[in-house]
Amino acid sequence: IHKTLLKKNIDVPKILYCSKGQTPFRYGFMLMEYVEGVSGWTAMREGKIALDEYFVRLGEILRRVHDIKITGSAPIKATHPKGQYQWFKPVVKDLAAKVGLSNEVGARIQDFVIRTLTLFLPRFKNVLCHCDVGPQNQIYTPDGSIVLFDWDLAEVGSLFRDFSVVLMDKKEMRYLGKADDISASIQKAFLKGYGKTGFTVEEIQRIIDAHHVISLVYNTLAFVESGKNRVQEKKNMALIRNILKKYSQ
Repeated sequence: IHKTLLKKNIDVPKILYCSKGQTPFRYGFMLMEYVEGVSGWTAMREGKIALDEYFVRLGEILRRVHDIKITGSAPIKATHPKGQYQWFKPVVKDLAAKVGLSNEVGARIQDFVIRTLTLFLPRFKNVLCHCDVGPQNQIYTPDGSIVLFDWDLAEVGSLFRDFSVVLMDKKEMRYLGKADDISASIQKAFLKGYGKTGFTVEEIQRIIDAHHVISLVYNTLAFVESGKNRVQEKKNMALIRNILKKYSQ
């Protein structure tokens, strides 16, 4: 991935050393060059770059990333093997058991995600996704470049695998204004930079909501399993219910 990104002139830190050996770290380690600058969110909070300009440029960058052709021999896993979403059923079942969800709520979570993504599956194109591409994983440099790092979660998926993550961090958005207003501005600016997606505004919102439900389910499981932050666990479940409510009629 790193070599391909460099060939496409996409700004990423250079890898100085990489090892999959288990000594001294269990999963190996990577040493990358130091990149001068601040995180994307910090750059926007400090007024180094306007929010709209930042996300237009991020949209342009991700379009270039997503234009990279994925071959059948590429050594990278798919977000949804064989394009199916049945893998989500045991995840919801696990959540239901650990937080005491009713069968009705569990079924609604499962059905909304699977039906939504399956509906649009024939129109999805497999692209290279960063999968954690929020501004916290970007450096805004003194010369005005946006450098994307932390590619260890990269997978093959649809463009919405990345776009949904861009719209997840409500906490950071609140530093810049009302979260819902900032989210709407981010979405508009990102799509301006990204260009045509082949989906309507309504379709995009539904697909993003489905991906947000998936993220919230996994985040909630992480909180439950760690035994920490029960407040955030409850907030996540409230967010899931609010999304489901939008599509209940």
